[in-house]
Amino acid sequence: MLVFSRKRGEKVILGNRIEVEVVDTKTGSCKLSIKAPRNIPVHRGEIQEKISSELGVPAMYEEWFAVKDRLPDDDVVVLAHSPDWTGDPVWPAVFEGESGAWRTTEGSFIFAPITHWMHFPPAPHQ
Repeated sequence: MLVFSRKRGEKVILGNRIEVEVVDTKTGSCKLSIKAPRNIPVHRGEIQEKISSELGVPAMYEEWFAVKDRLPDDDVVVLAHSPDWTGDPVWPAVFEGESGAWRTTEGSFIFAPITHWMHFPPAPHQ
């Protein structure tokens, strides 16, 4: 985690795609302006926690895509979410674009409706 100070009008650039600017400061709070590409969700922490809670997935998963908005590349293993799955609602899965079907990494077809998916989080540094 990186912690640093910024004054009004100063910016922080994340990667080369996200810009965060301090717009105003008051005792105990600050107002931020965030410029990010449309495909990157930006939420206040409490909103992200509510979204994650409704999906039944941990808030640490950074970027979920709704299947209705975007499908993963063909034959790439992703984490898939279905509200119909009992127990763990998140499983590794593969989307087959040609057939429009989802399957497990073992090759079985998934018949439960997949509502969201995300790329695998990066492995922790050793």
